Amino acid sequence: MRLWTQFATPFWNHSGFRYASPELQAKLPAAFGGDPRPWQFLQLKEEVAVPVSADKEFAMFRAMERERTENMMRQAKLLKVVAVIVVLVVIVVFAVGMFAWMKARGQAPR
Repeated sequence: MRLWTQFATPFWNHSGFRYASPELQAKLPAAFGGDPRPWQFLQLKEEVAVPVSADKEFAMFRAMERERTENMMRQAKLLKVVAVIVVLVVIVVFAVGMFAWMKARGQAPR
């Protein structure tokens, strides 16, 4: 991906724009053609040698999302087990406390 300009002011030179070689001018978008002034460009992103197809990219995305979802499900199961244990501990502590309170008041079941 490149930015193209025909301005020759020092700002563009200091900003990293360089004059395009004949090979690069062949890659100039067709809508920009026809003007005899020289073109300068700034390379924003390197060209990909082999373009990845949309299907492959989507399949990779689905695999990553599936892995992320499975990881979240494992974490949710672990959290559910921890929550059940905490609730059970609270119930046992409450029951023991109630029994001790009733025994102290003399109302414990016999």
